[in-house]
Formats: sequence, C-alpha cells, structure tokens
Amino acid sequence: MIEAATTVRQLHIALITETPERTRPLASILSQTCDVHLLPPAIDPLVIDDFASCVVLDVDLSSTQVIRALRPTRQAILARSLPSLLVIDKSIGELALAESIRRARTFGVRNYIHHPFDADEVLRIFAPMHDARAKSEASSRNKIVLRGVFAAHRALAQTIEAPHNESSFPFETLEANTPLILEALDVWGIGPWMETVRRHHGGTYRHSLLVTGFAVAFAQKLKMRPKDQQRIAHAALLHDVGKSFIPIDILDKPGKLTDHEMEQIRQHPRYGYDLLTQHGGFPAEILDCVLHHHELLDGSGYPDRLRTGQIADLVRVITIADIFSALVEDRPYRQSLPPMNAFRIMQDMGNKLDGDLLNAFRPVVEDAA
Repeated sequence: MIEAATTVRQLHIALITETPERTRPLASILSQTCDVHLLPPAIDPLVIDDFASCVVLDVDLSSTQVIRALRPTRQAILARSLPSLLVIDKSIGELALAESIRRARTFGVRNYIHHPFDADEVLRIFAPMHDARAKSEASSRNKIVLRGVFAAHRALAQTIEAPHNESSFPFETLEANTPLILEALDVWGIGPWMETVRRHHGGTYRHSLLVTGFAVAFAQKLKMRPKDQQRIAHAALLHDVGKSFIPIDILDKPGKLTDHEMEQIRQHPRYGYDLLTQHGGFPAEILDCVLHHHELLDGSGYPDRLRTGQIADLVRVITIADIFSALVEDRPYRQSLPPMNAFRIMQDMGNKLDGDLLNAFRPVVEDAA
C-alpha cells in the first residue's frame, strides 16, 4: 500500500509564545512528531484556521494585554473546537498560576505542559492526540473512498442493468457520479480504492471498478486536467458494459474456455458499443474505448485488428488499466498476481502496448504494491 495514501497526517501545532527563546526547546521536542509553528500572541486568526490542528499557549494569561491580543485566536480555537494546552510554570506563584488556569479554561484548555520541559512528559501528553487523529483520518478516508466506490458502482449498475429492465441511462447520470470517484482517488490514492473494491464487489463489477481506479489514478499521475480525468473515468466504467450480454457461467467459468465460449467473450466490445450507440448521448471517444479496448498495437487484438496509428491515446490508457487489473485480480481459474509481477508481464508484451505510456504507468503500479 502506498505510504502517501495511508500515512496519518501530522498534527499541526500553533505554538503561541511571548518568549521564543524559552519556548524553542518545547518546539524542538514537538517537532519529533509534529509540524510546529512558533507564533506571537497577536496573530491573524486566519493563520490558525488555515493550518492548526492544535494550539499550545506559552503566555502569561494573567496579563490583560496578552488576553486582549489573544482574543481573535481564542475565537478561532473555540469555533473549531481545537485542542489547546497551556504551558505552566509553578515559579510564578500559586495565585498567578490559579488565575492563568482559570483564564486558560476560557480557551478550552484542558491539559497542561510543565516548564522546564521534559521530553518524555511532553510526548506522553500528545500521544492520545496522535491516536485520535489516526482514528479520525482512517474514518475520513473510509468515508471518502466508500463514497467514491459506491458512486462508481451506482453508475455502472445503472448502465449494466438498463437494457435488461428497459430503462434508460442518460450520460448525465454517469457525469453526476464522477466527482466522487475523482475525489476518492485524488485524496487517498489507489491503495484504499483497491481494498474497498475487493472487500465489497466481485466479478465484472469488481473488474470494472478496479479498471476505473487504475485508469483515474494513472490520469492523476499524468497531471491531466479534471475534464480529462472525467473522460478516463467514464471510459473505464463503461468499457466492459457489453459483458452484461455474456452468460454468467461463461464469465465465471473456472476452467479453460472452449473456442465457442471464447468467441462469445470476444463479442462483448461490439455488444457494448451497439448498446450505447442505440441509447445515444455517449461521446464518440467513449464509444471508441468500449469497442476497441482489446485492440493491440501490433494488430493482434480484437474485434477489428487495429494497428498503432488507428488506436487512440484514450483507448491505449484504458487497455493498460484493463490488462493490469485483470492480472492483479483473483479469477476463477487463477489467483491474483503481485502488482510488480503483473507489470513485468506487461513489459514482456513488447510492441503490443504503448511503451511510453506503460513506463508512465509504473508509479501507479508501485502505489498498488
């Protein structure tokens, strides 16, 4: 799984101080596990809003002047319910300490760091915050990815089931579900997408959802514009829609297909193309991907045995995602391959695939490993 997609983001700490020299040792300790910014009391609250996930106050809250300077910061802390802590020093005397603690509670402070600073104590205080953030990040990730996968499934299901229940599936329905797909892959990457698809889906649905994930992740690695990422997502979701006309006992057959069964399988691009053409409203480039995603650059593919100059770039992208997905999926007749093994098989296909695009696909493979 890719680290970027699964690593919990750091706590971003706004360390507000009147005395930077005194506070720098604390900043050094916190920097071992957190992103720390030393800030003065009179700070624009937008700075807190922009980055802070926690606020530490190393200030004299018995000072009316300091309280006045911190008023906007206090509002930002309370508005976002940010965890906040106060540095306390018993050397200031019991009365002043009690007043500082009383005022600290108006900032939502519920925990304290003692000065002089002890590294073990400081890290122990922040450990629960890291744990809470990890759980929050995991929950957020799961919700975003599930939304994306279920949006993809919803669009795919409507398309596959439409011809069998005589309902229509306008292209606008597909477009409406695409932003959630792009968001899930952009924010969390291909790893969580693969996990979610494998956990919730099987058969042709699983394959099309994985192809969509790999194709969109590829488009994002190539820094394609959002509009082009949407085109990739649409083509990937629809590429195998023709399989809805293939008997399930052939699609899921655990053994080798007969020549007749293989010929039926090879008809699915044409079935899908005819279906979408009949309903109308689907862009020509999407239809091209549905019909030609099994074409190979050397002319050995199907159904039209196209060669290099006849195969569009968008089709080539979908073909790479389709082959890779098939290799890393469990199939009735074999177990899935590790991503890098699958990639090496694709490299060995030589001039059947676009070599430049395949090399550019490698980062997606590494993310999936």
